[in-house]
Amino acid sequence: MNKTLLSILIMGFFSTINAECINGVKEDYFSILDENTIILQQNEGIQVVIELDCHIKDSSSLILLQKSFCDYYDGVLSVDNKPCTIEKVMRLES
Repeated sequence: MNKTLLSILIMGFFSTINAECINGVKEDYFSILDENTIILQQNEGIQVVIELDCHIKDSSSLILLQKSFCDYYDGVLSVDNKPCTIEKVMRLES
């Protein structure tokens, strides 16, 4: 097998293993951590840190478009009516 193809397959395998997914999110409350990071807080006490590829301001309008998503998903969140890519998600344990 070609070394380049083998390298691509190995990188794809490890990036899949490291992807974190969040399923069945109920949109309750967003708080802005910094200009690219938000925390989604839910009534059940679950908190999810979401790093985005777009800029967020205190006055930004945030809309969750899907209830389940993983690292590097597109079109899950809208910031000021523009879709953003989720770069990383991490569930905080309570």
